[in-house]
Order: sequence, then structure tokens, then C-alpha cells
Amino acid sequence: MSMITFSDDLLRSLPDSTDNLSGLLPFSIIENTAQAEGENTNTANGQNCIKFRGTRRANLSVTKTANVSSVFVGDTFTYTIRITNLGPNTAIGVIMTDAAPNHIIFTPGGVTTTQGSVDPSSTPSNIIVNVGNIAPGATVTITIPATVI
Repeated sequence: MSMITFSDDLLRSLPDSTDNLSGLLPFSIIENTAQAEGENTNTANGQNCIKFRGTRRANLSVTKTANVSSVFVGDTFTYTIRITNLGPNTAIGVIMTDAAPNHIIFTPGGVTTTQGSVDPSSTPSNIIVNVGNIAPGATVTITIPATVI
């Protein structure tokens, strides 16, 4: 374990960031019908149900901001992370992980989320939130209290 100690109040800048993420999500089953041909002249039973697996996509926008623009050693502040599903499909099983930047520690017990739950394995240097499914157009907001060390 490394420890860094500061003896002064060093001013730090906290830039905002926005990342757009997209990727493949777990498949879904879609039902459709198809025509079958044969010697059977009964048209009432000339259809068959076919199931195939397709790929659904969701486009997530992730924005992380701080409630202050600069801090001193010992200051506390709050990060806000917003995850918005830009669609076109539901994002399934979303997990948000945030590693603390250098000289910042999180307060895991103070983390809040508008959806899902904070993973009990979260630490002052790494926060994990099990968000779950995010519908198209929906936004999940996570707040993380932090301290400059």
C-alpha cells in the first residue's frame, strides 16, 4: 500500500466528463410466423411458429460531474453520475463502477442511486452500483460523496 501525505492545501481542478457507451446486450426471443408447404390441403394448420435469436442494442450516455470546480486537501464534495439510455432498446443488467482518482477517497456508505443498489463490496477507492435494467429514455442518477486527501 502506498501513502501520499501533503503538508499544504494544494488546489485541485475537477474536470467534468461525458462518455457515450454502446454495445451488444443479451439476446431476446422474437416470435414470427412462416408459411409451410406440403401435401396437407388443410390451410388452417399450414402455419408454423419459428423462434430465432436476435441482438438488441442500447446506447448509454454517461456523464460525471462534481458540485465544485476546485477543492483543497481535506475538502469534501459530491460527484454526480448520470446514466441515460439513448435507446433504441432496454439496457439489461447495467453495473456502474467508478475508481477514485488519485488523492480522492469515496464514502461508500453515503452513495445514493435513483435505481438499483450500491454493491456491498464497494470501497473508498472503488464504487460499484448494480443499476439493473435501464429503459430507453430513462436516466439513473448516482451521487458519490468524496474527500480530497
